[in-house]
Amino acid sequence: MKYMPIPLLLVLCVLACGDTKAPVESPFQLTAQGVESRSHIGLSLHPVAHINGARVETGDCTVKGLLAHCPVSVFGVLRLELVGEVVHLRFEALQDCTLNGMGFEGVTTLDGATSWLSNGYQSLSQSGMIALGAQPPSEELQEDLLATGDPEALRNGQYHSWWYTLVGGGTESLVLGATEARVLKSWISLYAGDAGVEITAMSGAVGEAIPMKASSVVDCDPWFIGLGPDPHALLERYATHIPARRNPTVTPQIGWNSWYELGDTVTEDDIRANATSVRALYEAYEVSQNLRIVVDDGWQVAWGEWTPNEKFPSGMDGLAADLRADGFTMGVWLAPLLVSEESEVFKEHPEWLVKDATWGHPFHGSLRVLDITHPEAAQHLQETIKEIVSWGYDFLKIDFLAAGSLEGGHYENVTGMQHLDRALALIREAAGEEVTLLAVIAPPIAPFPYVDGWRVGNDIAYPNIGPRWPFIPNQLRSVGARWPFCLRTFCDADPPLLRELPSNEVETGAWVVALAGGAMFLSDDVANLDPERWSWGLSSEVIHRATTGEPARPIDLFPGSPPAQLSTVFEDIAFKKTSHIAPALWRFPDGMVIGFNIADESREIEGVTLPPHSATALTP
Repeated sequence: MKYMPIPLLLVLCVLACGDTKAPVESPFQLTAQGVESRSHIGLSLHPVAHINGARVETGDCTVKGLLAHCPVSVFGVLRLELVGEVVHLRFEALQDCTLNGMGFEGVTTLDGATSWLSNGYQSLSQSGMIALGAQPPSEELQEDLLATGDPEALRNGQYHSWWYTLVGGGTESLVLGATEARVLKSWISLYAGDAGVEITAMSGAVGEAIPMKASSVVDCDPWFIGLGPDPHALLERYATHIPARRNPTVTPQIGWNSWYELGDTVTEDDIRANATSVRALYEAYEVSQNLRIVVDDGWQVAWGEWTPNEKFPSGMDGLAADLRADGFTMGVWLAPLLVSEESEVFKEHPEWLVKDATWGHPFHGSLRVLDITHPEAAQHLQETIKEIVSWGYDFLKIDFLAAGSLEGGHYENVTGMQHLDRALALIREAAGEEVTLLAVIAPPIAPFPYVDGWRVGNDIAYPNIGPRWPFIPNQLRSVGARWPFCLRTFCDADPPLLRELPSNEVETGAWVVALAGGAMFLSDDVANLDPERWSWGLSSEVIHRATTGEPARPIDLFPGSPPAQLSTVFEDIAFKKTSHIAPALWRFPDGMVIGFNIADESREIEGVTLPPHSATALTP
């Protein structure tokens, strides 16, 4: 799918067609060198392209108002169109070639800048603020850019950010980010140089290859550029440019998910018993909407073969019918784009799979990716979704979507992001408009036009590890890095876990869920949980704030002492020490402020002494 830039004629028509409001002047301008700031803050970004596997600089651009044409050697022309704070790029080929990427390189002068946001590729990926550092070694940067799966998710983040970034800490800030993710994978690398903050903002050049004929064109995903003294305002303006589906009939979900204690051993009896217990638990909080019961991994015959196994003797349709009759709404988990070697799809239709693309799973090994550019595979995907919906499930937790963005040999010649975009469109079409879709292990931005919710952070526990404190500050840091996305879709911060942890940590985890504002699911085996813990961390206020549909904002965006790199849950578990750095003060949309102390010792926040591993409301 291509994004067509707004023609210059449309801009001129604002004046000619009787509109009394003149267009707002862009804070940037196009020059022979590319994009430059009009303000006192220096910013200069020069367009570059990657052609035939090599970086190619552009020559001086020819500028006419809001359009610039920049020659790319003998290969073609990069066309830039400036619309306010958004730049649209188009490559026009003059000869046969392979386009690998396009973007900008340049520098900005930000007074007192100390840190920048390093965002991970997908839901689980480590994300947060880190210190401005030295220029990254090119080989290590490229290695990080090409990492996928668990190696990428456990990134230390010091060399680049995926999709967008925030830079600042002094008097001025910069927000730079892709507003769409339908064609190429977008990333930013930056470091403190002699002339200021040196920047590379690129869409592609991480394995993509788009063969082009002379006179053909490719429209790239647009880029937002924001400069100014108020980083919150910049981030909110960036969010407004991200296309997203917001169905007014869909609201944040409340209920229970089977995964985090029962895992893939879950049975039909477990689901029925927990539905009864969850209803009893929520009754204390006067929850008015129907509770959502989500059957997670473990119901299917195999990944890629989405039919119920022997643990569900009533069938998924029979289970849904009974619980819906009891007043519940139903949801189900699946990984619609992944296929295991045990499935019938793998055995009977190898031509439906993306060549040379696998997703490594810690328990299921190498899984293959369904190639939905193959017409029969696309039909199979849609038939699967339609059948599951027909069983009575109007909430689909679609997992491991990042696998659909892997580069590989497709039936049709598409990039990974084009493949993922088409897959999401097919899933939405098959599910229908009224079914709620939650995207998990998914890049941000790409799914937003199709889904209703997005997993904003890492898992809150791992199999064989169980609930541990380090998962909670890790989730807090992710929400702090990604709250602008939660302005465009419902963010699911994963459930508070009520078992094993002490009450202060359970309460802190529940408040982290409330910050995201997009869902409140429980996921313990409530039927066998000590009833004394049923109220731990939960309250009518926490549940309400977790389901308003709008996130809280971190007040302190830039840490006083930013880390050199991002820590992981595994490090903190191993060393039994909290090394995560995350925003301590947050403001909800109604003005309420809450403070977090994720440190291992007591700290004073806004004049209040907070015990370790705790959260406290600082205003009514």
